[in-house]
Amino acid sequence: TASAGQDTLKPNIIKGIANQISHPFAYILNLVFQNSSVPNELKFANVTTIFKAGNPAELQKYRPTTTH
Repeated sequence: TASAGQDTLKPNIIKGIANQISHPFAYILNLVFQNSSVPNELKFANVTTIFKAGNPAELQKYRPTTTH
């Protein structure tokens, strides 16, 4: 089973209610696009770094990645 994200909802729950939430979710997304504004509640991410290669003291040797 997949793990929950920051919203603590597991993917199987989202799949189970997809038909009920698809229209409200589409409405919210359309408002975001129309207003060119994303609500602060939707602006979150866990960003970690992954070392590529070379000297670990050089910041450019790391790349950012998001995790859930």
